[in-house]
Parts: sequence; structure tokens; C-alpha cells
Amino acid sequence: MSGQKSFNVDEGAHLRSCLAWGALAGAAADAALAASWDPLCGWASTAASALPWDAAAALPLPTALALCSAACLAVGAANHVAWSRSLHDGTWVGGSRAPGAAVHGDARLVSSPRELRRLTSGWDAGKAPEGGTLVVGSLDGSLRLLDSVHSCVLAESGEGKSRRVIIPTAYANFLQGRSLVVNDVKGEIRAMLSPAMRAAGTHRIVDVMFDRPASSARFDPLHRPVAALAAEGPGGAVRELRELARCIVPRGERGDAFFTDGARNLFIGVALRMIEDPTIPAESKTVMSVSAAISPLGGKGAAERLDELVASCPPGDPALPFLGALNGERSGAPGIISTLSTYLAEYVDDNVARMLHDDEIGLDRLGEEPTVVFLSSSSASGDYRRLVQTFVAQALSALRTCAAAHAGRCPVETVLLLDEAASLGRNERLVQDLGEMRSERIHVTWVCQSLLQMQSVSGYSREEAETILDLLKDKVVLSCSNPDTARNLSESMGSYTARARSTSRTRGASSDSSGTSDSLVRRPLISPDELMRWTGRETGSLVIRGGVPLALPSRDITETFLGPELGMTSPEAERRLMEAALTGLEERNRSAPPVWRGPSAPGAGQPPKKRIATPGDLGLTTARVALYGAKGARNPPRKRPPSGETAHA
Repeated sequence: MSGQKSFNVDEGAHLRSCLAWGALAGAAADAALAASWDPLCGWASTAASALPWDAAAALPLPTALALCSAACLAVGAANHVAWSRSLHDGTWVGGSRAPGAAVHGDARLVSSPRELRRLTSGWDAGKAPEGGTLVVGSLDGSLRLLDSVHSCVLAESGEGKSRRVIIPTAYANFLQGRSLVVNDVKGEIRAMLSPAMRAAGTHRIVDVMFDRPASSARFDPLHRPVAALAAEGPGGAVRELRELARCIVPRGERGDAFFTDGARNLFIGVALRMIEDPTIPAESKTVMSVSAAISPLGGKGAAERLDELVASCPPGDPALPFLGALNGERSGAPGIISTLSTYLAEYVDDNVARMLHDDEIGLDRLGEEPTVVFLSSSSASGDYRRLVQTFVAQALSALRTCAAAHAGRCPVETVLLLDEAASLGRNERLVQDLGEMRSERIHVTWVCQSLLQMQSVSGYSREEAETILDLLKDKVVLSCSNPDTARNLSESMGSYTARARSTSRTRGASSDSSGTSDSLVRRPLISPDELMRWTGRETGSLVIRGGVPLALPSRDITETFLGPELGMTSPEAERRLMEAALTGLEERNRSAPPVWRGPSAPGAGQPPKKRIATPGDLGLTTARVALYGAKGARNPPRKRPPSGETAHA
């Protein structure tokens, strides 16, 4: 059984060390040989006349010293060769590989520099990358990239995934002219990359800071539905609003499906009613107005406000099919309104509302113009997960629309680099689109800690989490502490035929016997418990590409040529970059826009009459009239009795 190997070792340094020890040994041997040369020559000349000692005695001392030094250096070089062969024998920890036919599998861990150069693209100092979308390690001073469509980076907290993978990957794609959407939770990626990117002047740089809304570029979640309404009519707007509703109202448990679906339909109906109304100012057509339109106001409850909204819709309004079923108390409207209001709270916060209007992002330009978008959402000042999820979902929608408009391929390749992707929650769009957009020049790099995190934090089912990992074909593992994830990865790497030796010993009354037998066994290339001991800092970068595992050295960015190029020369220099990026920001969004609070009530100071939506208004068949009160009109509000009279039941 061999010990754990480290692929982070510098082979050139090991060779130099072996040769240095060989030279030292040669110097010591030369000194000893020079001191004993005369006695050795005398002994050799008289030892035996039958042996050619005379030739040895005639050998000049300088030649003997040179031969001795050369022999010691050769021993050092041979030691390095043996060590290198052991390092690159196709295993990490395990029994020796059996020769001959691989009856139990032939999986190999590719780690030799020659094979790694063939399978990856290079990026040398002062040059642009030769290709590839994902930085997976370094080799002989150059960074190595993998040409990946969709990939997954697995690393525990503190393993340096940002400094070893994410920052180099983002800058490599930037230099190759691709657009980028980077989920930068704490803002450190933007701090390290933004100065160099802005200085290059080749891309449009957009800073979306949900945790600093006063200084952020403005993002309007309703911008795409409004644009779709103008370009395609109500059908296009409904399509975009469905996408937005899935982000705002996440999928509930099976028992909550009624309220979840109802809340989504309610959002679609209110938003559609608002954005299609030309009398409402454009600056007020925001998510905040959707919330205000169904909030209690002027002594009217939420259900009454909804009745009022439905009553304001003309017959045939496309919003009625989404609103009519919620009209009145009997349809579960209070619970549905409460559900939607709860989920809208993150969007209508007075602080973040300052940036959720008058869109400046231009998501429709991502696939047509080189653009870099940094998304920061530190939880230190609030919970912005759904806002980031909304942005990512709409970015995917915009990119796929762009690809459809350009013969199925975006003019500008785009990479979505999603750090801490599990914290974004369950993204229904991502599950659907990963398998379909492989040829559209849209790439996703998903960074998380484990399969368990995708289930417990994101809310994906086990089947969905495994499906996502399968669709993310290329995986980079810096560490893995979850047993289920380790087992899945171990199985994907396969097994090999190992030679096992067993020794038996039998002790009898009059004699003892012992025996040794060799056998061939199946052994996982890297077993789950071994994989849970793998770390990027100590072992290297484990890359699984199409079932073929690669092991590369993994370097911190400051140990590569890229650190000085980005100004990351010391901890103090990095601290200054962070301070420059996070302090002294311009206040661009001082206040939230005016809010539309719903249609005016008919009759000043009077409660609106409750209106029964007819099947004709809703575009429904008579078979569904019962849903809206087929027994007749709902009970109207009781009139106040005249002064001096008593109301009787």
C-alpha cells in the first residue's frame, strides 16, 4: 500500500534537490578518494598479479575523481526518475497496479506533465490564453485551462477556491473576449479584477450591488416583461412574468402547492394589469407597485383591494384569467395574497427598492456585446438570495433569447460564474436549461461545497441535485467532506486491477507452516474515504472530465504570474484593493421611485362594489363557473341602517 502523494510538488525542484545531494555525495566521495588514493594504488599493484590492478593503479587521480562524481550524480538522477515514475503511476493511494490484462478495470489517474499538456490549454505570462473556459491548475509556470461547456467546482469553505479557480477563470475568459456574469457574494472578486478590467477598456463593466443599493447599477425585474409586451404583446409579457414569478415565489411543499400556484398567478395578473396600463407612469411600473396594489390601504383590506383591481379590468383583459379566480373570500384569496406579500418583502425593502427601477443593466446585450457583471449580495446587510436568483434567471432567459435570434448561437460567448451557487436557492430555469444550451455558447460554472448543500440549502430534491451534477460534466474537486458526494465521485472515476498479497501462518503441535499468495482484486481508483482526505492545498486539483480523472498542481494566485499582474503582491496590497472597491462609492440612487397603489375606488369614500367575474370576462367555459359563484351573486355588503333605526338579523 502506497502513501498519499502530493501533486503540488515541484518536479523541477525535486530534480535539482536530487542532483544537489548527488553532488554533495560526490564531493565527499572525492575527498575520501583523494586522501586514500596512494594507499589504494599500492594495494592494487600488489594484490593479485592475475587481475588487471595495474590498469587501476595507472588511472590518473583527476579522472578517478570525475568518474566518482559522475556516478554520484547518476545515482541522484536515477532516484528522481524512480520517484517520478511512482508519482505518475496512475494512482493516488492504493495497491500496486497488476501487470497484464485489466480484468477488474483499467482506470488511471492522469498526472504526467506530457499528458496534461495534451489534454489542457496553456496560459503563459504576458500572453493571452490559448483557449479554454476553466482554469484547473498550473504546470511548469503556466496556468492550464479546460475547454468546458458546463462545470462544477467542489470545495469546502477555506480551501481557496476563489484564489485558485474563480479569479483566474474570470480573468482568462475576459482576456478571450467573453461576457461574464460573476456571483461575487462578498465583493472580493470584483475588488481584485475590476481595476485591470476597466483599464483594458474592452468590456462594459457593470456592478450590481444588492448589499449596497445606493451605489449599485439599477436593475428592474419588470424591464424584460415590459419590453416583451411592447415587442410581442401580452403573450410575450406573460412568458417573462411566469419566469419572474417562479423566482419570487419558490416552489412550496406538496401541501402548499395551491397557495404557491395561486401566488404566482396573482403576481402575473397584477403585474400584467399594471404594465399594460398606459396611464401609469413608466417609473412606477415596478415590483414595489405590485406589492402596494394588494396591500391594505384606506381602511380596505387586501381582499377588497384585489376585488377593486379585478373590477377595474375591462372585459377581455389578459390579466383577468390570472386574477378572476382570486376574486372574493371563497377562493382562498386572503391566504394567497398573504403568501405573495411574504415573498415580495425582499423586493420591496425600502433600502433595496432604490435600485429596482429604471434598468441600466441591459441583459439583452450580454450575448451581443462583451460585458462583465459583478453581483454582490453579502448577507451582512440583508438576505438577497432571491434577488440574485432573479437576476441569474433573467440573464439565462436573455441569453437564450439572444441565441434564438442569431441562429442558435450567441454572437459573444458568455460564462456564468456562480460562486456559492447553492445559496441562490432552487432555480427552476437552470434545471431546465442546462441540457439544452450546450450549443448556444452559454457556459455555466457552478461552485458549491457538496451534493448535500444543494439539497438542504438550495431546496433541490436529491434527484434534481444529482441531475445537475450530471449535466455539469466537468468537475474540479479541491476538497469533499460529504460521504454521498464522495461516493458519487468515486464511482464516476472507476476502478482498476490491483495486486493483493496475503500471508497465512499455521501453528501446529509439532510444526509450523506459512504461505504467501498473490491475487488480483478490483479497487476503486480513489475510494470515498480517501477522496474525503483530498485537499487542494496539500494534494492538488482533481479534475474529472468525462469520467477521466486528472491530477494537476494547484497554486494560489500569488504563486503564479497572475498575482503580480493583478496587483496581488502582498496581503497589504490586497487589502488596499478591497478598500478601494468597497469605500468611497458614489451615491447614485438616493430614493425609491413613486409607487402605484392600484386603481381608484369607484365613488369617493365608498367601498367598491364586489363584481362577479363572468365566464366571458375570464375566457372560461361554463363548466368552471362554479369556481366563481355559480349560485348567484355574492352577498353584497349590508347597508348601514338609517339614523335612529336598529338593524335586525
